[in-house]
Amino acid sequence: MSELTDLEIRKMITVIEIKRLFPKAKSIEFDHKQNCYWINVVGFESYPLLDPLTDDALCFRLMVKYDMAPFKCEFGGYECVYDMDLVLSGSGITNDENPNRAICLAIIEGNKHE
Repeated sequence: MSELTDLEIRKMITVIEIKRLFPKAKSIEFDHKQNCYWINVVGFESYPLLDPLTDDALCFRLMVKYDMAPFKCEFGGYECVYDMDLVLSGSGITNDENPNRAICLAIIEGNKHE
């Protein structure tokens, strides 16, 4: 999972948010020129590409919204729990050197299971 580029993470987080905000969207398409998504709900609306990797306030709001539990590892880096039931079976945790990235990866993983 951590092999994702920053842009891929930003896109995945943005799509997760779009699907929560617009559950009846007919289509979601990325516009590379304008760096935004176009959502077809009742006509097209643009939605900016989110950047929780550098925006700490946005990352914190997403962490609370998606009920993530990040913590600093004693040997360096950060881990983030996205599913306590999976932790007991040896998974359910993401890790990265960057805390925002660990949180974003956990949100992405946690939403794969919904």
